[in-house]
Amino acid sequence: NRVIIVFINVEFHNDDKAFIKLVLSAHFNIEEKSWETLSFSDEEKIIVPKGLLAHLSAITASTARGVLFAKLEGTTFSNILMPLVNVAGMIKDDGEFKKTEK
Repeated sequence: NRVIIVFINVEFHNDDKAFIKLVLSAHFNIEEKSWETLSFSDEEKIIVPKGLLAHLSAITASTARGVLFAKLEGTTFSNILMPLVNVAGMIKDDGEFKKTEK
């Protein structure tokens, strides 16, 4: 399975108490040709370039914004929007991950 999963956890707080929580995972199937271009440090680990991580993270964050908007629509919290976040600025290095099999 050539899948990269990105998780995001969003919380809105008031007086140090969370009043909205959203946990989301986005699953990205990677084509075999693209998967083969990724580096493998050994049989157990894969190295994913930071540019790809930033791109997948940006897609996940944008999806989270849409999910939050849809879930809050028609509620007293419908005026709350998740701000835009520059996730690329948060990712400093390539990611090294343990390969898992299902």
